[in-house]
Amino acid sequence: MEIAEMEKEVDVDKILEDLQNKEYFVKSDNSCDVIILKIDNPAFKLKNKKSYNLEILGKSMLDWVKLAVCDFNISEIECDISSSIFDVVKPYLKNSKYTMILYADTPLVTKNTISDIVTYVVGKGLKVCKLSRGYVFDTEYLKTCEKVYSLSTYSFNESDFMPVINFAELNKVTAILQHRILEFHLNNGVQLIKPETLTIEADVVIGSNVVIYPFNELRGETVIGDDVTLYSSNTIISSIIFNNCNIEKSYIKNSVIKEDCNLLPFCNIYNNSLVNKGNTIASVVLDHKEIK
Repeated sequence: MEIAEMEKEVDVDKILEDLQNKEYFVKSDNSCDVIILKIDNPAFKLKNKKSYNLEILGKSMLDWVKLAVCDFNISEIECDISSSIFDVVKPYLKNSKYTMILYADTPLVTKNTISDIVTYVVGKGLKVCKLSRGYVFDTEYLKTCEKVYSLSTYSFNESDFMPVINFAELNKVTAILQHRILEFHLNNGVQLIKPETLTIEADVVIGSNVVIYPFNELRGETVIGDDVTLYSSNTIISSIIFNNCNIEKSYIKNSVIKEDCNLLPFCNIYNNSLVNKGNTIASVVLDHKEIK
């Protein structure tokens, strides 16, 4: 079997862009703007990283919150843990009827919960609605008020607003988000064997008739095609596996495996490598190389 140096680099990012079924959201609801407060929690004691940028399954905590409100116009404000929200947000208020204030440390919040909140507030015509962690204000009311007194909290899926305030809470939230991701793939017909042993990040795309055995890690912008079987103990990072492949105990990063390939144990394939259609390989190290 010939292994040749690649004449040109495989553009994995371009292929990923063409293959992934990305959802493009239209900001169609102008009744509410969203302000996300980015507070660096000193309890984490991180070096060169803000706590709201802690990564959970391929997305930062801030990114998870932004995903939940991607239908709305979003402003991000970095502020101190002791800051008054009224002083902080007023310069950022716009002309929408309502302004929702959220925190970047609540990565479990979902689009459905946000939709329920907006529907409730708009339907009731409320001036202010206090959430488990956050607020919704009538924007004109917020522009003039200095303080809100004796405000009852409205409960909308309170668990969605669980704040990540330490590493113990981070582990809990990671487990919940991983469960949601696995449930999504199971509901789409992916067969997951012992799913509790799997790590599948948020941006992974998995096709039809796929079987994934224990101790697989799928990370980054990975695409798994149709009729693929991932036997135990693979790590696949930001790579594309085309249809009808079988892979076992291999490491693949930033690379492409074309159709009808069999990767037997101990293949290490990385740095924009390419395995062309119909190959069966084992115990191979490919560093920016191509198998014809």
